[in-house]
Amino acid sequence: MEGRSQRPIESVDLEFGINLVYSCASISYWTARTDLEPGEDISVTWDWDMRRSGSIPPGSVIWWRWRLTDEEGQEILTPRKETRFADARFDWQSHTDGNVTFHWYAGGDDFGRRIAEGVRSGLDSLILDQELVAPIRVFAYESSNDVRGAVLFAQEWTGGLAFVRQNIILITVDPASFDRDLPGVVHELAHLLVEEVTFNCFGGLPTWLNEGLAVYAEGVPSESQRVALADAIANDDLISLRSLNSSFPVGHSGAILSYAQSYSLVNYLLDAYGWTKMQELLAVFSRGSTDEKAISQVYGLDFDALEAGWRESLGLAPRPAG
Repeated sequence: MEGRSQRPIESVDLEFGINLVYSCASISYWTARTDLEPGEDISVTWDWDMRRSGSIPPGSVIWWRWRLTDEEGQEILTPRKETRFADARFDWQSHTDGNVTFHWYAGGDDFGRRIAEGVRSGLDSLILDQELVAPIRVFAYESSNDVRGAVLFAQEWTGGLAFVRQNIILITVDPASFDRDLPGVVHELAHLLVEEVTFNCFGGLPTWLNEGLAVYAEGVPSESQRVALADAIANDDLISLRSLNSSFPVGHSGAILSYAQSYSLVNYLLDAYGWTKMQELLAVFSRGSTDEKAISQVYGLDFDALEAGWRESLGLAPRPAG
């Protein structure tokens, strides 16, 4: 910022933040003190080093304003300005379908439309009984290396990232493996759609319900998930429902089975009770209910009874107490 003041300026602070689709904070921003030589002539800059703060995804809208304090202690606040943070490594194209905008740089002029058409049937399978209008941006990268290059500190195995508060997805969709990669887009979009229905500032969905709905939207579980579930049923070695309420195991095999069981649980609830009850359940969660209370209120079941009914549907006896 450059300018001139009628009275000497003692300090200039930068206030900045990110526009969020979902936030429980009434005010959320950062402040930074600039290096200013006090006087009437003002010339200040400030660089955002995301290696210190953590990076933000492409598509984020950054806002900023300057707060100036003169020698008498009076403050001047400049008008707020905005810019959209971009991944300038690629020449992006875009296509908007409903409330979702797809961005891509590989695959040709119609690639975004192909993605939109490919995910539509999966997302339509989630009968959420609510018009979803929150804007979503999906950035389709040709490779997982390109995804990891878009943000700092991404894990080596990262092939996609969902930033729920900004409604932004970074995902690998290689044109050469379109059919294999498309379910990942459906999965992450399903999370954002369910988030719009259930967002509140008191609690979220149990992990098995959130992930189960996302796998359900994909159409069918992957082959590895189907095999893992079949083996666990055959050996009566299923993960307990209470364990699936929290974070899934880090190990590959445990995670695959967790996703498979989550799908199976959601599919059981939909087969046994239908979408109307599922809509009621999501509505209860949107009011900040705890997991077991919500299940009891909608289905009249505690966790043990729900697990016993699900296990029975798989041909298994109830889990032994303790």
